[in-house]
Amino acid sequence: MGEDRPGSLTIDFYRTEFHNQIVVDLDSDVQAIHVSNLDGCAFSNSGQIEFIVTAAHGLEVTGAYRLNDVKSTSVHRLRELPLNPRHKGLVALSYTCPGRAWRFDVTTQYTGRTRLPDTDANPPEFRLAGISPDYVQIFAQITRKFSALELYAGVENLGNFRQSQPILAWSEPFSPYFDSSQIWGPTVGRRFYLGLRLN
Repeated sequence: MGEDRPGSLTIDFYRTEFHNQIVVDLDSDVQAIHVSNLDGCAFSNSGQIEFIVTAAHGLEVTGAYRLNDVKSTSVHRLRELPLNPRHKGLVALSYTCPGRAWRFDVTTQYTGRTRLPDTDANPPEFRLAGISPDYVQIFAQITRKFSALELYAGVENLGNFRQSQPILAWSEPFSPYFDSSQIWGPTVGRRFYLGLRLN
């Protein structure tokens, strides 16, 4: 981008094939978790592209995208691993004012859809869709630097996105349909914070 605007681009790809693996089966029985040795094949393809660039004086931009293709044999068939998003992305902006007394950071995270364990054996009111929705979260922070300390304030999950029912049958804790293992998204909404950091 120029002598005073450095940048970098990184591309990674990994493939792992599993021949011996502990498999956590969430599909064969909706009311139980079965743990066993792998009987079949399993693999993980993971690719990521990331760039970091100084777009202008004091402004650093980071962008990243990751693809996770993870499959394992479950219930005698090769399936996408549940609760494991296939797509993830990030864009982060960081601006430091001249004099370096103030810094502003904004990060946007994208999480793609993920396959959910099979809940078709449950009564209709305790069933989940087969795939979760994708969602975006925004985080922001302002930092003020002094000679020996930093004051900072920020917000997490600015859009207040939350999974609507993270616990199935939450009102019936002794029911066979009570299930807290189906969490695919954030369970905490918008949060503000304030802090002090000593250097």
